[in-house]
Formats: sequence, C-alpha cells, structure tokens
Amino acid sequence: MLVTGASGFIGSHLRDRLLADGRDVVSVRRPSSPPSSKGRSVEVDYGDANSVKRAVDEVQPTLIYHVAGATNGITYEDFAQANVMPTEHLVQALEGSTARFVLVSSLAAHGPSGKTPRTEDDPSEPVENYGKSKLAAEELVAASSLESCIVQPGGVYGPRDGEYFEIFKLAARGLAVYFGNRKRTFSGIYVDDLIDLLVLVGHSKDAVGRSYFASDGAVVSWQQFTDEIGSAL
Repeated sequence: MLVTGASGFIGSHLRDRLLADGRDVVSVRRPSSPPSSKGRSVEVDYGDANSVKRAVDEVQPTLIYHVAGATNGITYEDFAQANVMPTEHLVQALEGSTARFVLVSSLAAHGPSGKTPRTEDDPSEPVENYGKSKLAAEELVAASSLESCIVQPGGVYGPRDGEYFEIFKLAARGLAVYFGNRKRTFSGIYVDDLIDLLVLVGHSKDAVGRSYFASDGAVVSWQQFTDEIGSAL
C-alpha cells in the first residue's frame, strides 16, 4: 500500500501502525526528501503527472492513504498546489484500477458549524482557502471511478505534533494562549484514535463511497482544551 505524507505528523503515525500490523508499506517521498526511515519508499514529484504514474505502476498498490498536504499558506493557489494538484495526479494515475483510495481531508472543508454542530449530510461551506482546497480535493476523489473513502478530522493532537504542542507547553507553565478566544469551541481527536479509524475504513466494505467526520465526540472550548492537556504535562 502507498502512504503519502509519511514523514509528517499523521502520516508517520499511520505508517508505523501499518508496519507494526505487518503491512507492506511504501511511503511516498518528494525528490528533496531522504528515503523513509521505516519501511520502503518511492520518490515522486507531485507536480509531474508522469512521475506519479510511474510510482503507481511500480508499486501497484491495492490501498492508498493520501495524507500529504499543507495547512499553511496565504493564497488559494498556495493551498491548491499542496492539496489539490497532488490529489488530482494521484487520482489520474489510479483511474481504472481496483485500488481503494482513502483521502485524509479536514473538517475545514465543511466550514464552521456556528451554533449547531454540523453533520456529514450538511452542505460544505468552507470559508477560508485551506478548507476550500480540501473540498476541491474531496470533489476530485468523489468524481473519480475509484473505490474511495474520505475522512475529515478536526484538530489532531498527540506525539510528534508541532503546532498544538507549543500551546500545551505554554499552558503547562500557566500561560494561556488561544486560537481566537478562550470560549471558542472546536472538535479535536487524538492521533492514535484517528489512526484507528483510518485503518478501519481502509478495509471496511461499508466505508466505500462515504465520508466521515473524525473527532473524539466532545465539543470543547480552547480554555478547556489547553487547561486539561496542560495539567497532564
């Protein structure tokens, strides 16, 4: 199976779990990246459709986890280059195959919930460029002939995370730092729980053609979140 983004936070946890389960994992790496520290890897230039096609033909995967992407950028084009274009070239390379394609997207593709929590059946209404790019990637996958599934996690936290961890360290020192304001609510998920879900949908027949929100089931404020995590550090 192929795993993109295996050098990143979520991708590295997924790769390690699959290897521990005895799976034959091939990590996709960019030309500037070194070979994978665990398992096999294949070099791909996402901007070159032929490069992506060669890698797919070489590995002939039966399952692809597409985790690679970017959460930081300025313009929509910044996010499209990282989140839409690689997805498009992967889908093109896999068309006609019987491989299953699992896309790790984001709740940002649906947009903010407002006063009422959103569900998978609500229309997607992203409000910023990151979410719009993730929705565009989802639409590419959904429109393809591939056996696919889309997973949309909220904020993912856990070991190896570089974004939330800095906030947690400050909270542990008694310094309150919040995204927006302390009362703002959000849905999060611990990385191991997300990996459990990804492994499940990768092999479940019931997951084909569906998309899933992924969270720990609780809606918490930033103050509650940082207070609870900070006290545990």
